Amino acid sequence: MWMAVAFFNPVISLLVFGVVDFDVATDPANSDSLLAIMALGINGDRTWLRYLVAIDGFVVLSGAVLTSYVGVTGLMRRLALDRVLFQFLLAENQIRHTNHWIIIGFFAVATSLIAIVRNQASTLSGVYTCAFLCVMTLFAFGNMLLKYKRSKLPREVIASWPTVILATGFVIAGFIGTVINNPIVLIYFLVYFTITMLVIAIMFTRVTLLKLLLFFCKRLFANRASLQTAIARQIQQVNETKMIFFTKTDSIAALNKAVLYVRDNEQTNWLLIVHVYTAKESIPPRLQSNVQMLDEAYPKMRIDLVLVHADFGPTIVDKLAVRLAVPKNFMFITCPGETFTHKVADLGGVRMVTH
Repeated sequence: MWMAVAFFNPVISLLVFGVVDFDVATDPANSDSLLAIMALGINGDRTWLRYLVAIDGFVVLSGAVLTSYVGVTGLMRRLALDRVLFQFLLAENQIRHTNHWIIIGFFAVATSLIAIVRNQASTLSGVYTCAFLCVMTLFAFGNMLLKYKRSKLPREVIASWPTVILATGFVIAGFIGTVINNPIVLIYFLVYFTITMLVIAIMFTRVTLLKLLLFFCKRLFANRASLQTAIARQIQQVNETKMIFFTKTDSIAALNKAVLYVRDNEQTNWLLIVHVYTAKESIPPRLQSNVQMLDEAYPKMRIDLVLVHADFGPTIVDKLAVRLAVPKNFMFITCPGETFTHKVADLGGVRMVTH
């Protein structure tokens, strides 16, 4: 893709200056219709090329809109599965089996942005550019974190530190240039970004918020037992979500680190520590006693040990997801080394939490 962009963008720019006067090409009033003006300059009074450009633009924009809906649906569905967004977003249409609330919500957000910017294409494109460049910056920082925290993680493509730092600088420079060119886009971007972060913050603290709500309900609505029961049931439902940590060692330090991660970052109090073995002799001798020790050390959590006789891989992960009723995105492993025989992507969404 980047090779095509690197070729076509300069070529089209040169063609513009070869057909259209410099004053016309650089006029801000023509920024939204420069390609059509170029087609008109090439074709003269004939109209077929203008229609062809219009049809091509319609098809390209339709594809971009469809791609955005597909991408947003997948992203928000995964965030809802990870309990970062509201669970009602996972509801599916009975006819097409699509997540209609995600589609409707994205349409509402996009429409509201168009209405707020009063259909100004330059401002709208500036907000989109800011969002896109922020995502690219997160990719760069994520790459840096992988290099620092997961240097032993096997991967096919490795970008050097200078390349990542240089790319980060270019992206940040592009963001600053966009804001300088049209400062109002930063305000619109921050408004939508703040609302999104507020929703995510509510989801991360919903247990605490529900406990506060339950506290005030007991004080203000002492006679509404049904309301208190419903809130308490919701808290229990959130906390009883099971999570799995695959371990190949009985190291108390590694096990404790996994427990601390779940306690501090996941809204649950139930952790299953799973050890997959091929022979009984290979089971770490202190695994059971260490798990029992951790279960006693964290009285607010339920920590269970599950031993599975099998070869660790995508097949056993799929079977455990069905047998234990735990989604694969609620499963964790330590960072695999170079001898790991499977790709992390083949495990279907299993996450890494420790070294």
